[in-house]
Amino acid sequence: MSSSDIIIDLKGISFKYPDSDHGMVKGGHIDDIDLTCRKGDRVIVLGHNGSGKSTLLSVIGGKRLAKKGTVSVLGTDAFNDTTLNHRVSLIGPTWDPEAFFANTVDTVATPAPDQARKEDIAKRLHLPLDRQVDKMSSGEKRRVQILHGMLHRSEVYLLDECSTDIDVAERATVLNIVRDECEKLGAT
Repeated sequence: MSSSDIIIDLKGISFKYPDSDHGMVKGGHIDDIDLTCRKGDRVIVLGHNGSGKSTLLSVIGGKRLAKKGTVSVLGTDAFNDTTLNHRVSLIGPTWDPEAFFANTVDTVATPAPDQARKEDIAKRLHLPLDRQVDKMSSGEKRRVQILHGMLHRSEVYLLDECSTDIDVAERATVLNIVRDECEKLGAT
């Protein structure tokens, strides 16, 4: 593979959360991380609660600015290039319950650039589009969030604890959808 196949390239990145009393929050900081991912790679980040996994994904997804080092995603600066929002999907922490009030699955998943894609993913996730989201279980709501995060065909999917609240059978469904995106569409 050539260097043009590099999708994510982290060199010496560090990030620390500010805290007015102590200079940093315990846990969640990352220090001197190097990572290279190529097109089609599927990578899992493991660690204890508070070890910085979500922080790392938010830096890669351009939601937080690394204090040191360089973060390149799809050949560009992950934080400063806002066009990456349409090429990188960060499916992060569960949404607040208020986010769903009086909405159907269809409303939450709108606008969809590709209606057939929305319908296909909703069907695979066992989500009727006319269902009221605020009447769903936490696992069903999490699947709605995954549907929302996959509306656009992305080149990079960053899944932060995407199986939280989802039962074992549905976890397999989510992982199969992600595998298909990587294998059939060349996503990372």
